[in-house]
Amino acid sequence: MRTKSLVFASAILFAATMEAQLLTENFSFSGELAANGWTAHSGAGTNPILTTGGLTFAGHPLSGIGNAAGLTNNGEDVNRLFTASTTGDVYVSFLVRVDDGPSSGTSNFFLHLGQSPFNATAFRGKVFMQKSGVNALQFGLSFADNTPVLTLPIYTLGIVYVVVVKYSITSGTNNDEVRLFVFDTDLPALEPVSATIGPLTESGNADLANVGSIALRQFNTLQRIVVDGICIATSWPALSLPVELSRFESSVRRRSVLLEWTTATEENNSGFSVERKSVGGKWNTLGFVKGHGTSNASNSYTYSDAVAAGDRYIYRLKQIDNGGKFEYSREVEATVAPQAEEFIMTQNYPNPFNPTTSIRFAMKRSQHASVKVYNLMGQEVAILFDGTAVGDMMNTISFDASHLPTGNYFYRLQSDERSETKWMSLIK
Repeated sequence: MRTKSLVFASAILFAATMEAQLLTENFSFSGELAANGWTAHSGAGTNPILTTGGLTFAGHPLSGIGNAAGLTNNGEDVNRLFTASTTGDVYVSFLVRVDDGPSSGTSNFFLHLGQSPFNATAFRGKVFMQKSGVNALQFGLSFADNTPVLTLPIYTLGIVYVVVVKYSITSGTNNDEVRLFVFDTDLPALEPVSATIGPLTESGNADLANVGSIALRQFNTLQRIVVDGICIATSWPALSLPVELSRFESSVRRRSVLLEWTTATEENNSGFSVERKSVGGKWNTLGFVKGHGTSNASNSYTYSDAVAAGDRYIYRLKQIDNGGKFEYSREVEATVAPQAEEFIMTQNYPNPFNPTTSIRFAMKRSQHASVKVYNLMGQEVAILFDGTAVGDMMNTISFDASHLPTGNYFYRLQSDERSETKWMSLIK
């Protein structure tokens, strides 16, 4: 029997992965924060927080982009919401330069986390500063108290640092934890085993209902603090990703694999190197797709690759920033399989199954087709597909039988030209 090549595709969506970025803020505007996506929750209109010149930090993906927030007085405080988390960890990374501030007292916190909707009394993960001597600086952290745990006075006024706040959501009551990391070089690739401060928890202060907001605070007329390059994520590696990839898919018609991907945001993105390998083979670079540099808008990209029949191909993207740093995407596959020229339906896999299984079918030309499941009495119990099946393309459908009892069933592929029936066993 003559055969022809058919490729089926797999897709991976990234938007909800554990390495998601929840918010990036580079203050790419001028003027009041409260007029550009932030909300004043205290002292609205009194000495409003304004933008100032942006911060630079060698090797940092958010360095030198846009402006920064200047906290220079006692007055307006602002907050911004992001996608709330109720489990796991939330990381907040930011660049900060402290030029001056009070050398004593409490309540000297300038940044903290909150919940969504914002609650003006639920401040958690408070980050403090305190001047020590002429040029020395201490950072501090508390879970909720106004008196922090302070670092040693080993930091210097006028120097830009990378600071990370980690909020860990723990099951139970009043037992969430916060940690503080301070770096004078760029973020390490892996989260350090030990934090600069923490873990801290306060049994007398309630946990946040969720972690869904960040706030900047002005507390003293002496303060001269600049905050820039805020990145909020649910994993440490995502803090240093200059590009947030929200979609990466592969699909194939005949002998060409079409790769499609979408970015939610881009920071200093030079572009993407497209790589491919066969199963058991080595990675080869196919080409380069230029990025959009820095963009807060969604951008879509495509790349077409001519392939040979009879093999399974694996693809990945190597995202490269303007400084040469790079990260690899997840992998997607495209498999070229032999197909009967006119009509094919595979045995469901796995079989027996509980409670889900997959069925693949294809036909030479585009036409109406249906795949339906029946019990042994001939009663229809599920419709898996009912529409136009595209020719020269393998269709993969999933069957969830969680609502059905254990037993034997049969499924039928019906097209305009013919039908085929196979058996399956559901064992719970």
